[in-house]
Amino acid sequence: MKFLRNIFSQLHTFVLWLLISVLLWAWVFSFLTDTSREKKVMLFAHVGELHDRDLTLRLEAHKPEGIKMIKVHDFEYQMIDTSKTFGDLYIVPQSELEQMLEKDPGAVLEILDPGDHPTYLFEGRPVGLLAYDAETNCGLGADSYIFYPSPEYDGQNYYLCVSSDTLHYPGAEAAVDEAARAVITDLLTLWEQGPEVPVRPQTETGD
Repeated sequence: MKFLRNIFSQLHTFVLWLLISVLLWAWVFSFLTDTSREKKVMLFAHVGELHDRDLTLRLEAHKPEGIKMIKVHDFEYQMIDTSKTFGDLYIVPQSELEQMLEKDPGAVLEILDPGDHPTYLFEGRPVGLLAYDAETNCGLGADSYIFYPSPEYDGQNYYLCVSSDTLHYPGAEAAVDEAARAVITDLLTLWEQGPEVPVRPQTETGD
């Protein structure tokens, strides 16, 4: 009995060291398999459910020239904070985009050549591409790679934005290429209804 009591008394220490070991090896693996920001495009998505691995593999199948890695993470993987997170692209609900712009009007870049795709306008500039339309329940990778909150639960649109901290989009202060632009083009091919995007009035704010 005394032997068993000794084992159980040390169990919490064993579990703690096991967790530390797992986290350490996960960090080592990530460090060894990672690459520099100049060779990587990162997408953060704040959605209902994200099949990040599947979407990563899909996007990496069409990597832009010069890019070694495309990473897709749930937004909660590392909350948006330009002092910590160096994401290139974001998919966020409209309310969150509005909060970002209120806090920092320069948080996201103007979308270049959006064509006929619906956009979110801020002070007359398109700063977000419609990623999910709550009215039609359609969006980028909807019900395959990305599961957006149901309209009954959430009821708002989601937008694809370009971080001003990116190194891969024209107009960014430290841009080295236009790789994020190519990734956006690829993402737009994942619209659930195909290339035809519902024609709706653009959202205007910031006046």
